[in-house]
Amino acid sequence: MVTIDVAAKTIEGTPPGPQTVILKFESTDAAKAWYESPAYQAVVGKRLAATEGFAIISQSMNMRG
Repeated sequence: MVTIDVAAKTIEGTPPGPQTVILKFESTDAAKAWYESPAYQAVVGKRLAATEGFAIISQSMNMRG
């Protein structure tokens, strides 16, 4: 699952950028496998060169609609 919000309104603190992107994986191992995959590693340098931000792996995130 991918969630992208280009119109988020900051109400506290200073965000690293104007957009938030959340990728959901079945497990931490699945997230690490995707991140470390040859396909992603082939393009991650372009993302890092073109954007400012950070990436984290969260162990638990409860999302409610």
